[in-house]
Amino acid sequence: MKKGYLALENGKVFSGYFVTDIENAAGEAVFTTGVVGYNNVLCDPCNIGQIVIQTFPLAGACGIIPGMNEQNAYPAAYVTMEIVEEPSNHNCQGKLSDYLNNKGVCALCGVDTREITRTLRDEGAMNAAIAKTPEEALNAAKAFKKVSKVGTACLEAYTLKAKAAQYNIAMISYGSVRDVAERLVDRRCNVTVLPYNTKSDEILNGGYDGVILSDGPGDPVDYAEQADEIKKIMGKLPIFACGLGHQLLAVANGMKTAPVKTGHRGANLPVRDLDGEKTYITHQNHGYTVSAETVDDSVAVISFINANDKDVEGIRYLSHPSFSVQFIPQDNSAPADTAFVYDRFVSMLGNN
Repeated sequence: MKKGYLALENGKVFSGYFVTDIENAAGEAVFTTGVVGYNNVLCDPCNIGQIVIQTFPLAGACGIIPGMNEQNAYPAAYVTMEIVEEPSNHNCQGKLSDYLNNKGVCALCGVDTREITRTLRDEGAMNAAIAKTPEEALNAAKAFKKVSKVGTACLEAYTLKAKAAQYNIAMISYGSVRDVAERLVDRRCNVTVLPYNTKSDEILNGGYDGVILSDGPGDPVDYAEQADEIKKIMGKLPIFACGLGHQLLAVANGMKTAPVKTGHRGANLPVRDLDGEKTYITHQNHGYTVSAETVDDSVAVISFINANDKDVEGIRYLSHPSFSVQFIPQDNSAPADTAFVYDRFVSMLGNN
């Protein structure tokens, strides 16, 4: 393997070995804490353009699972301590290293991912770059500028149809949508997935019973135009929002957002229900949060908070039939405790 280097914009440089033929990348360095699920990390549009550090030291043990080859890989680079070159799984359809190479993702192994994670945990997410020499990597990290990547997962509208459909839903795609859409299809909803820049008039005149604002990558401040379109829908159709959609709905209601120091990325983040006594383990992938001090209690109520850092994880609106969560509700995988969120939205459609 060829030697490669990852440099952080703070000047720290880490050595490793190239797993793929792509020998340079630049992006925001973030870490994800899942023990399993590298397939979800790679295929999540919320990771577009990022250098993802896998905190668990081993990746690729199961190889490439069915359906993964048909999906895009979104990170600019993937960094792990070790990549398994001889996977063992009855569903295996190839090696992770081959998949990354075929998808054009730069990858490093043999890297001290624990030290990188400590740095990002203490100092926050920062720009990084990978190159063949320490000097090239450091110069690229310092020169990198973020560019908005929202909307790249859906370029034209399409519909997922349910058997014996009862409702028609419009889902505005800011990035990650498939899992949420399929959960609504399971609940007898036809879901039409629309590009992020779809105008409100098209939705309001489309015969829909409700609207979903999807998860996606980036800083909600960059999408003021999308927040304005959401504002025109509020009160006219029930709205359910998650991830970036949750943040944009908050912005449309006059709230502010702020960066999360290290981001919330992983499948094991605890969220406390303020309307009850339960704490749920959730899947999240974001770097921004709604600022709690900007939530006007005459407009909305905070319904969920992060059990670790008390960040806002859910909002219920009082003046229009809308609610949102920062996490992605799970239904068909463990933990599936938050599946009730989908049922709550469907009950709103019936009331409407």
